[in-house]
Amino acid sequence: MAWNAVSVTLLGLCGIAMSTIVARFHGPAGLGLFNQALAIYVVSSQLAVFGLQLSVLHHGAFRSSGHPEARGMLPSAFFLSLATGTAFGAMLFLARGLLGAAFGSEGLVLSTIWISMALPLFAANKVLLAWVNAQRHMALYAFVTALRYIAMLGALVILIVIDTEVGSLPIAFPVSEALVLLILLLYRPMERELLHGWRDACRWIRKHARFGVRAFPGAALVEANPRIDVLMLGVFADDRAVGIYSLASMFALGAMQLLSVLRVNVNPILSQYIEDERKDRLEEIIRQGKRLTYVAFFLIALASCAVFPVLVRVLVGSRDFAASWPVFAVLMTGISITAGYAPFLMLLTQAGRPELHTSMLGIMVLANVAFNAVLIPFLGPLGAATATGLAQVVGVAVLTRLAWRSLGLHV
Repeated sequence: MAWNAVSVTLLGLCGIAMSTIVARFHGPAGLGLFNQALAIYVVSSQLAVFGLQLSVLHHGAFRSSGHPEARGMLPSAFFLSLATGTAFGAMLFLARGLLGAAFGSEGLVLSTIWISMALPLFAANKVLLAWVNAQRHMALYAFVTALRYIAMLGALVILIVIDTEVGSLPIAFPVSEALVLLILLLYRPMERELLHGWRDACRWIRKHARFGVRAFPGAALVEANPRIDVLMLGVFADDRAVGIYSLASMFALGAMQLLSVLRVNVNPILSQYIEDERKDRLEEIIRQGKRLTYVAFFLIALASCAVFPVLVRVLVGSRDFAASWPVFAVLMTGISITAGYAPFLMLLTQAGRPELHTSMLGIMVLANVAFNAVLIPFLGPLGAATATGLAQVVGVAVLTRLAWRSLGLHV
């Protein structure tokens, strides 16, 4: 928990730093373009990994490294991730013109080229990190997770210093992924697992593929949902409006990353308790986790709303972003309402029911799209923020219903 708290804090700070740096040097329109590219990268990267990381996390949670049944699990998933990442990267590259036309942005066409190059690297890293998480090597997991964003921030700063155009700033994505992949491959247990498991890899390929087919829509949706507001605002509004909104959104997502500290640590535990059929103890853990999370995040939300205007004025140094404060307040209110459930969003997948997890997220995303489509034309950025909060409430309601009906758990 401590390792990942530090890591996620750094991750959130790096995300905020990237937005404020781009905003300071390229204004609202430049920030809007960069964050649309970032949203496309986040969504497409989850498609590229095809749910394979969830297969590794699920199976690896109760098969330790060196276990006879685990041989071949990681090499097969690593190979498959490179293949799916390359395939989705090629499709994104071919679709770059269509994306530029849809968002009315020529700069996005150039950004898409660099995003497509990062997808195979991201997919491979996601699978390797899932194995690290499943084995509870949490110090390494925390270090590498933070390193990805630190490297991305460093590359972005260099690109801005050398006066790179906004459309080329996503060069930072493949650079950071390449560094992360190198670090992971040099980790001795990882190296041993990859080198000595190839002979048994074939028997895992079908198992990973079947689990991935069931799980990848949910994995894509869980990452896409927080970006739908930015993407839909990009369709309905100009880059400047997206820039104002995305600054508030990036700060809110930075605060939300604190909730992922719990989720990352809880995921393997959920699998173990469900596998051992210790439902009473699991329900007790969920109740305690919800109560503590609500209290902690409510305090964080109050403090962050109070200091947000000051931070924006100091970090960005422009009055153009003053309208982002109401957006931030609405976003933080929405997150606070459902914060207690955030650590347990992967419950259905960890229980071996990825299709139900996908159904839950599909309903939430459809609600998000519908709310955004209705509210953005009338309220603009405030409508996008309100829609995001309403969609989160819908998702939690569906989660509690499915957990009871399929697992007999009171969440």
